[in-house]
Amino acid sequence: MVSITIIKFLYILGLFMITLGGLSGLFVEPLAGIATLIIGNLFWRIFCESLILVFSIHQELVKLNSK
Repeated sequence: MVSITIIKFLYILGLFMITLGGLSGLFVEPLAGIATLIIGNLFWRIFCESLILVFSIHQELVKLNSK
C-alpha cells in the first residue's frame, strides 16, 4: 500500500532530522541532546508505527468487507 511506503519514508527522514538535531544539541546542552536522541527517536518510532498499524487495520477491513 502506498500510504505505508510513504510513512516508512517519512520515518527515515524524521529519524535523520531528530538525530541530527540531537547531535547538534549535544554541543549546546549535552543532557538535552542525549534526551532528544533517545526520547525523540523513540516517540517518533511509536508515532510512525501507530500510523502503519492504522493503515494496516484499514487494509484488512477493506479485504473483509469485499468478501
